[in-house]
Amino acid sequence: MSATAAPPVGRRVVWVLGASPAAVRRLASALATENGIDVLASTGIDGLPPKTAPTVCLLLAPDPLEADLAIRSAHELADAGLRESLAHRGVAFHVIHAADDSQRLSHALRALRLRTASAVAARPWAWSCDKCSDPACEHQLFRRLVRMDDGAAVEPAARG
Repeated sequence: MSATAAPPVGRRVVWVLGASPAAVRRLASALATENGIDVLASTGIDGLPPKTAPTVCLLLAPDPLEADLAIRSAHELADAGLRESLAHRGVAFHVIHAADDSQRLSHALRALRLRTASAVAARPWAWSCDKCSDPACEHQLFRRLVRMDDGAAVEPAARG
């Protein structure tokens, strides 16, 4: 798996992938109207930036009700290739199963909300020493400062 860079701060970069060019285009157009979302749409992974990771990657599942067997088989084969390519690049993705465009958009927006909520929850807690009134913490800080005056090597304290 290759390393990928995070999207720009404050922007949500969404990759919309799928075997059906028409469905990919329609969902990408609908998402592009949302504020703060940059959309990259493709039926293959080759057209996507090689060293960047999206905020969320949406993979449109092939339509199992496609009447034309040749088209359905081609879409399923392309879908398998997309999944393999994304896994190889280390890109997590949400699979969007839907019967129509409104369901696709609804499921896509839900995936974005879930991804945004999990990213906020995963942020490390920022410790603010100037507002701390924990005596044990202050004592530990004082001891480290005294050791620094003595010339001892000081390691940053881990607050648990």
